Amino acid sequence: MKRLLFVLTVCLVALVVSPVFAGKEVTIQFWHPFGEPARSVVLDQISKFNNTVGKEKGIAVQYSFVPTTAGSQSSEKLLSAIAAGNPPDVAHFDRFVVGSWAARGSLTDISDLARAAGVTADQYFKFSWEEASYDGKLYALPHDTDDRGLYWNKKLFSEAGLDPEQPPIYTDELDAMAEKLTKKDASGRLTQIGFVPWLNQGWLYTWGWAFGGSFYDTRTKKITANDPKIIAALDWMASYAKKYGTENIESFTTSMGSQALDPFFTGQIAMKSDGDWFLFNIQQYSPDLRFGVSGHPYPRSGGEKNSTWAGGWAGVIPKGAKNPKEAWEFLRWFYGDAQAEYAIRTFHIPTHLQSAKDPELYKDPNHAFFMSMLPNAHWRPVIPEGNLLWVELRDAREFATAGKKTAKQALDDVTRKVQEALSKFPGYPRP
Repeated sequence: MKRLLFVLTVCLVALVVSPVFAGKEVTIQFWHPFGEPARSVVLDQISKFNNTVGKEKGIAVQYSFVPTTAGSQSSEKLLSAIAAGNPPDVAHFDRFVVGSWAARGSLTDISDLARAAGVTADQYFKFSWEEASYDGKLYALPHDTDDRGLYWNKKLFSEAGLDPEQPPIYTDELDAMAEKLTKKDASGRLTQIGFVPWLNQGWLYTWGWAFGGSFYDTRTKKITANDPKIIAALDWMASYAKKYGTENIESFTTSMGSQALDPFFTGQIAMKSDGDWFLFNIQQYSPDLRFGVSGHPYPRSGGEKNSTWAGGWAGVIPKGAKNPKEAWEFLRWFYGDAQAEYAIRTFHIPTHLQSAKDPELYKDPNHAFFMSMLPNAHWRPVIPEGNLLWVELRDAREFATAGKKTAKQALDDVTRKVQEALSKFPGYPRP
């Protein structure tokens, strides 16, 4: 009898301490496009979910690596799976194209699920919630974010006779420093370059906002890529191609290495625009590098001090997902409090405000600088043709720097083409 009571007591304690779901386990599919270091972190977190929340609720998450389509921030494989009625339950998704996919009916509206769970806009950075929404409805939960600044190599500054503690504030100062930091061999071939505006995170978005421009008018729903200030930004970017030669720059940059042989580490490039995540690469491959981080330089007249923009990813439940309720349970966990661990281990930034308070994110002073710029960051327009605008702006930069179009011609073309595409959606005017 005593033995029976002991066994019953042990069983009861086990049930209280480690509740186990007794019903049928549901396996959900999670598609994620990242390589290392993000992949290792994600796999760790999936394991943690499966052994805690998933175990309690009878949910098991299976991970699949599905990259984005080359030249785009979207995934053709995901789009095909949705069209075929066999999508994953959750997909990790570039947040700025959520509006594009939601407008086409490819994503599940999660507004009611979020409301019932008490997940609200005030728990996230404003820009991330805006990007995750379309037409007043929520289609994604924001995950990590990032922003961009100017990195400079202090050793190269000292060698060029520049103050290593004083980065350029204005674009004319940047131009002058870049000239001093550029070297050529006897044949005129570039051996070191001070700065190339379009490398790494030097997108037209980066410099268009730094010049004080606007890409989209939310009131009129019109593309404004040919804003005079954005034209001025592209003209300025193209001036580097004219000064140093498009082919010379291209030949120089295509010979550059990556990872441990990144040109910023090897002293081939002295300044560049890049994101907070690049701090991880420095820590991994060049921990003794003397460098600084500052806001992007801007014109003395009409520019924006400490201009930056934020991107990042989100979790979506594709239209037609087989297990939306179970997908939501993983979504709210992975894209909620679990963000802090992901951000700390990858040098990214959480969009979840509570997670963003984690003191680990502020230990590195350079990362703390990126964190400080985030509340004022710009974000890409939330429109049905967000990805098209991205691609067209990229092409406009290439046309202008190659001398195939003037900056105005290139941006007039972008404005007309994207507005024409937008006009096919309700509420958007023709060009």
